[in-house]
Amino acid sequence: SAGSKSRGSGSVSGGRGLPYLPSTQVGGRLPHCMLAMLGQGKQQQQLVSSLDLVAAHSLGLNLLLVCSGSQGACTSWLEAGQQLQQQGWPVRLLHILPQDTILTRSGHSGGAAGSGTSSSNNSVDQRQQHQQQCSAVDVDGTWGRLQQGVESVALLVRPDGHVAWRHLQQRGLHQVAASGSPAEELLHEIKHVLHLQSLPSESG
Repeated sequence: SAGSKSRGSGSVSGGRGLPYLPSTQVGGRLPHCMLAMLGQGKQQQQLVSSLDLVAAHSLGLNLLLVCSGSQGACTSWLEAGQQLQQQGWPVRLLHILPQDTILTRSGHSGGAAGSGTSSSNNSVDQRQQHQQQCSAVDVDGTWGRLQQGVESVALLVRPDGHVAWRHLQQRGLHQVAASGSPAEELLHEIKHVLHLQSLPSESG
């Protein structure tokens, strides 16, 4: 298959006694990168760290599905996440857009994301804490550098900030059709992470 998947307690970059190397591989913590959170019309709202999005006060007991890369692949995973949200599964969605995304700020056309000024604080505000889906821009290209050579990536992040599952699509390779739909695959992984076969409300 052109896409590679991993889950569980895979090896983590920077083992004991070794320097930490930021990575999105399974078993490691979601790396820090600065993100410009977007509102309506791609208007920048505030700058936050990716780690703020998996903080206990922000994510709660939900899983976080993070998607970045090609529009087609991201759309498939985000639509799958939306479908599972509608069924009641505890997952929130984050779409990370590339650094060169054009933003608007205070009603004016902006330049690339990195040219903006920081908000007064880097915490996720109350509105964004409860959003089921949000978009953000990779401000300084840190997230993009972590995914070099990758066409798209989808991550499932646990409430403790660790990556539980990852799907990579390698650049320049054609996607091989999976045996199930993205929604079926994502649901399978969510059940695995949460050790559930069905929603608590459905189990009687």
